[in-house]
Amino acid sequence: SDKFNVLKSRVLTFSDEFDGDRLDTAKWLTNYYWGEKLLKDNYSVESDLQAYTPKDNFEIRNSVLKITTKSQRINGKVWSADKGFYVKEFGYTSGLINSGNSFRQKYGLFTAKVRLGDPHAKHAFWMLADKITPHIDICRTSNGKVWFDYFSAKGGKSLVSLGSRYSGDFYIFSLEWASDRLVWRINNTEVYRQTTDIPQEPMYVIFSGGLDKPINAITSM
Repeated sequence: SDKFNVLKSRVLTFSDEFDGDRLDTAKWLTNYYWGEKLLKDNYSVESDLQAYTPKDNFEIRNSVLKITTKSQRINGKVWSADKGFYVKEFGYTSGLINSGNSFRQKYGLFTAKVRLGDPHAKHAFWMLADKITPHIDICRTSNGKVWFDYFSAKGGKSLVSLGSRYSGDFYIFSLEWASDRLVWRINNTEVYRQTTDIPQEPMYVIFSGGLDKPINAITSM
């Protein structure tokens, strides 16, 4: 079959099959990039209900990384644009990993096989550069839906959603990024396309759990 000829022109630049028994810390920070760089500590943003832990909310088994969000009282740092960093008590914990130290790339195909979990939680496979924008959500959950978002460095915003169907099982979520387009796909079927205000700087990948509204059960992506 010639169906795979497209792969011959591609070079694999970064991957993780999670085939060990622990997270590869040469590839992944278990923290926001700037939290590691400036604080050497985890933090959350004001809208988050969860504190991020360095290791307690991760599990690797059978080549699957599980990021769990659960009810747990814990003190943690919060970032506020008005107040800076301060400490407060959280009612939940979760986990976040990113490749900010090990891998950044401009253009390419960014893809992962993900089960997002509870669509009312805030689970995401996303991308950032050095500032808060550009910000690309390759996929995320919120308000009972799966979302595909782009926030540009110039202030533009695009948000597209599907129902909860694509949160409950494993799907291959991917972003094709070229100089003139961003194309979101699920299992190689296009779901959204952006052709203006395309980012032109290397970005890194992030997987994160969390909540912006309370839930009554443990959930994981």
